[in-house]
Amino acid sequence: MNRALSCDQKQHKYLEWLDQQPSKSVLFVSFGSNTSLSDEQIEEIDVGVRNNNQRFIWVLRCADREMFSPPRR
Repeated sequence: MNRALSCDQKQHKYLEWLDQQPSKSVLFVSFGSNTSLSDEQIEEIDVGVRNNNQRFIWVLRCADREMFSPPRR
């Protein structure tokens, strides 16, 4: 499960997706750059938001995003 954009991908993809959503229907999730989340915290938030069928954009620092990325081969 890797739906996050990698740090080096073009960032316009999330704006294109956001433009396609109904007005006021997307939750913005961000904890800022001073907070680092554990694997368990990321998983709990992910499950909670998905179980509520809420559209969302989740901004993670590159260090946190690596937890969602598959191993590089």
